[in-house]
Amino acid sequence: EYSFNAYVGCAHGCGYCYARYMQRFHPHPEPWGGFVDAKINAPEVLARQIRRLPPGSVFTCSACDGWQPVEAGYRLTRECCRRLLEAGFRLNILTKSGLVRRDFDIFAGRDVRVGVTITTPDESWARIWEPGASSVAERAEVLRAARAAGFRTVVMFGPLLPGISDTAEALNEVVLAAFAED
Repeated sequence: EYSFNAYVGCAHGCGYCYARYMQRFHPHPEPWGGFVDAKINAPEVLARQIRRLPPGSVFTCSACDGWQPVEAGYRLTRECCRRLLEAGFRLNILTKSGLVRRDFDIFAGRDVRVGVTITTPDESWARIWEPGASSVAERAEVLRAARAAGFRTVVMFGPLLPGISDTAEALNEVVLAAFAED
């Protein structure tokens, strides 16, 4: 029903990113993946908006990764999530970052689904396609930790890279990594 983005741009620099179009509206001389603009007033703006909105499901985040490296310092996504949850909204998180584990404390006991994107089980290919994202192993660990904390989990398998991650062997490895237990 809703989504929010506390940043414009994404330091993960994924080669297949669909949000590159955002650069048309926020011009930068740097290529996509080389800049991030922080919406430092995002929590305050969101607080005003949620007073007028009925609680619903919020996709976190739709045009950037809310837990990309700059989030460690700014903590904007964390604060937006906290405010949404306190107002009775549900969160559907999708990330490629292990930093999301930092926020499990504010998700506890709330209606939160934690998801990660996995495009390939091969770390070397992941470094090429998603140079700034957490490792595949760390993303799989996010899923294990989220399940252990009692959260529902989801995996976005995609995009599948022709000849790299769409083979039967690669798909099997991705599934095993995503659903492996400790």
